[in-house]
Order: sequence, then C-alpha cells, then structure tokens
Amino acid sequence: MGNSVRFGFHDITGKLSYDVHRSHTLSLGVYTGDDRMRNADEGAENSFGWGNTTASLRLRSRWREGLGSTAVVYYSFLQNRQQAEYREDGSVNEGKTTFRTHEFGARMTFDHRLSEHYALEYGASFSAQRFLPMHTRAVVEGQERETEYPASQLLSGALFVNNRLQWGSWRADLGVRGALYDNADDTAFALEPRAQLSYDFGRDRAVWASATLNSQALVQFNRYYYSMPIDFWTPFQDGRLQRAWQVALGGRMKLHERLTLSLETYYKRMRNLPMIYDSDDFLLGRDGFVYGTGWAFGVEAMLQWQTDRLSLTASYTYTNSRRRSDGVTYPFEYDIPHDFNTFMSYDVVKQPDRGRRHTFSLNVSWRTGLPYRLTNTAYPDSDGNPIFGITPYPTMRMRNYFRTDISYNMERRKRNGVRNWQFSILNATWHKNPVSIYPHRGTYKATVLIPIMPSISYTRTFK
Repeated sequence: MGNSVRFGFHDITGKLSYDVHRSHTLSLGVYTGDDRMRNADEGAENSFGWGNTTASLRLRSRWREGLGSTAVVYYSFLQNRQQAEYREDGSVNEGKTTFRTHEFGARMTFDHRLSEHYALEYGASFSAQRFLPMHTRAVVEGQERETEYPASQLLSGALFVNNRLQWGSWRADLGVRGALYDNADDTAFALEPRAQLSYDFGRDRAVWASATLNSQALVQFNRYYYSMPIDFWTPFQDGRLQRAWQVALGGRMKLHERLTLSLETYYKRMRNLPMIYDSDDFLLGRDGFVYGTGWAFGVEAMLQWQTDRLSLTASYTYTNSRRRSDGVTYPFEYDIPHDFNTFMSYDVVKQPDRGRRHTFSLNVSWRTGLPYRLTNTAYPDSDGNPIFGITPYPTMRMRNYFRTDISYNMERRKRNGVRNWQFSILNATWHKNPVSIYPHRGTYKATVLIPIMPSISYTRTFK
C-alpha cells in the first residue's frame, strides 16, 4: 500500500444589510469554513483539520455632514484538530488532539472631517479571548488516556486617534494607540505611535514614508504533530509584550499610459520574541522558552498594465526575516526570500448594457520553500526504526513552491442583484508542493496537498 492523501474543504459566506434609516445601515455577516486532509500509509492513518467561524454585526451611521461612525460587535471561533491511528499485529492505537480559541469583541470608530485640510479618526476597541491550547484523548494498548492543558484568557482594551492633514499635494497621518492587556496573571500597557507622510506629483506619481511602533500580546508558535506543523496562539507571559518598530519608503510612477510601477522597501526590528524549546513546559507555565530578538528587511516591486479588457499584474518580493535566541540565528517560520506572482484577467464578454461579463483569469505563483524543523539526530524506537528529533527552530527548507490557477467567471446582473458562476482549476500544472516532511524507513517523505483540483462555485447577491 502506497501513501494516499485526500483533501477537502468547504466555505459558506452570508451577508445581510438593512437600511434602518437613511443615515443608518445595519449589516450582519457570517462565515464558516473547514479544511480537511487525510494521509494514509501502510499500518497508519493521520488526519488533520482546520476551521473557523466568524459572525459580526455592523452599524454604519452618518450623523451629519463630515461626521460618521462605524460600530462592530463580533464573535470568532478558531480550531484545528489532528487524529492518528496505528495498526500493528492486530492491535490499534489511536489519538485525537484539538486546539480551540474563542474571541468576542467590539469596536467603535468615528470619522470626523473638521475642515477641508484636517480630519480626525478616533475610537475604542475591546476583546476577550479564551484559549484551549491542547486537549488529547488517546487509546494505547487498550488503555484510554486523556491530557488537557490549562485554559488561558486575554482581555484587551484600546483607545486610538489619528490626525489626517492634507494641504495641496502633501498628506500627513499622525496617530497613537494606547492598549491595555491582561492575562489574569499580568497586566501590560503599550503606547503605539505611528506616522506617514506622502506627496502626490499628479499623473499617478507619488512617494511616501512611514514609521510605526507596534506591540503584540499573543505568542504564536508551531507544534509538530505527526510531522505536520500546527500554529496556535497563547497570551504573553512574564508581563513582557513583543515589541517592534518599522520604517518604510515607497513610490509609484507611470511608465506609460497603461503601465504603472510601484516600489516599496521596509526595515523592522523586534524584541521579546519567545523561542519555545519545550511546548509542554510552556503551556504549563514552567518556562520552556527563552526570549530573543529579530529583524526583517524587504523590497517589493509591482508592474501593472491596464486596458479596457485586459489587466496584467507582475510582482516580486524579496524578504529576509531572522530571529536570534540563545546565541543561535535562524530564519522566521514564514521567511520567504523570493516570491514571484503574475496575474492576468481578460474580459472575453463585456456587455454592460445587458449586464453580462465573462472573464478568463490566470494566476501563476513561484516562491522559495518554507523553513522547516528537522534534524539528522535520531534514536531507535522499540523495533529499531529511527525516530528523528525536531528542533525548536528551522534547520532546513522545503522544495520551492509553484502553482498555476485558471478560472472562468460568468457574471450576470439582474434586477434584484448579481448571479455569478465560476469554474476553476487549482494547480493546473499538477505540481507537487509539500506541506510537511516526515521520516520514512531511514529517509524522508513529503506530504503533498492539492495535486490538481477542479472547482465550481455559485454566488447570488440580492439588493
């Protein structure tokens, strides 16, 4: 029996808007989605799943000329799960692990234009998050075992204000955000100033520069299950927030009547970054991590060609993101030095008077493979087969990623809304892109998702 991989997903989205008053619009949005993967081999079967559900209620109001507001209340649920079953000599060992996060929050924002040259954006936000980091139920040699790590919570509140000044071709944004975080053990405060200055030369030519100071109260890290990296989040520890400052410089210019070039570069420094070397101790509050620093540098270039029917976009991004902890420098989990993307869209049928539009699209992506955690160090299991260890930081890269997607979209406008059919082929070239690597009989094998996937979708909007 060879390695067999199956993959499936579903996404459901809904939105309903109602004009309570000519100046007040109430909207309800709901999204739920789930992705599933099954990897079966001789004597073993692993399955993974990721999903999230979000619901939000939004009220947009216009109080008077130059003053508007947006109020949002939302709930979100994130979860991932892993299940494994091993069969040997008539016995079956199995286990299932789940991670869950619940979040409830609200945000109120006011947009206030005080004059032709000056506007204010200000407001407040609040969120309550509950993290259930890991619950495992297993049956080993007929004995049922259950492990559950303590739940944790994070309360966040923030006030923010942004001053927007515009005079001729100059525009400046000066703002500050003050945030308070509480994880039931520690409370931390962060002040986050930000500024951006831009100048518009006209004829689609502009330059801009920005500087920001940010903080983060959540710790994201990978835990490898059956060689599959799983991301999950927990609140900050020891009263220390992750801190970062960033500067950026960019510009845009028109090279031709239909051709536009955009360039942007940034540099970022970070501190208080946890490197988790023992996730069990970390989740139990018994250390298991050390703090480190980080830096990132990036450049992005984008070319856009636009005609009445044809749209072409080509982009290249170079990034170098590094972390340093305990005397070791290593790449960030999602460091991608080179990233090329090309997108083409052509209107095969364009009849606005009849409400018909058929569009052919092609998207091609190539990028450097993601960093991965594996080591050549191994120890034997009970049968003498090698078990390879996993390091707390990436030590190798997976193969480069390549993917081509093709789609044909048929849009028809009706009296009461829009009907849309979309026919797609994901990964049309059948390129094998690995998502995980695992030891197999003294060597390594890769798990591949979406070798090729046809897709049909139907969307109907009403008004």
